[in-house]
Amino acid sequence: MNVDPIIRAFLEGLSPEKLARKFDLDLREVIGIIDRYCASSLRPEERARRLVREIERLDQLQTAFEGIAHSTQDPACAHAVVALSKRKSSLLDIDQVRRVDLSIIEPEPLRTGHAKVMRVIEELCSLPAPDAPEDASDRHADGEDQQYH
Repeated sequence: MNVDPIIRAFLEGLSPEKLARKFDLDLREVIGIIDRYCASSLRPEERARRLVREIERLDQLQTAFEGIAHSTQDPACAHAVVALSKRKSSLLDIDQVRRVDLSIIEPEPLRTGHAKVMRVIEELCSLPAPDAPEDASDRHADGEDQQYH
């Protein structure tokens, strides 16, 4: 059985149920045909063949648009040539895509004037107390320590 018309209709968007009615087949048969087509499409050698065909098609389009762009100086054709070139580069994985690191970086907390003053006070409070020399202003004339009430 030639499955090409069934696959073509499937690729055009017909559902398996509609394909079964259109081609007078059992639904399980149609689903089997679609499954085999999809499985074969994912094989590396099939993907390579499709890639080569797509590159050839893009080359033909690019050549045609380049000729028109050169002869008519049409900016739309020049734009099409650039777009086709970008697409080919993407398919061949030779385009240089910028990679962005999306790591979350915690910003340093905003330090207000109040926060800075508090930090300095905390640092000063955490320092060991210096050995204070006896100050003459803390003693009375009679030699006793002055007491505050």
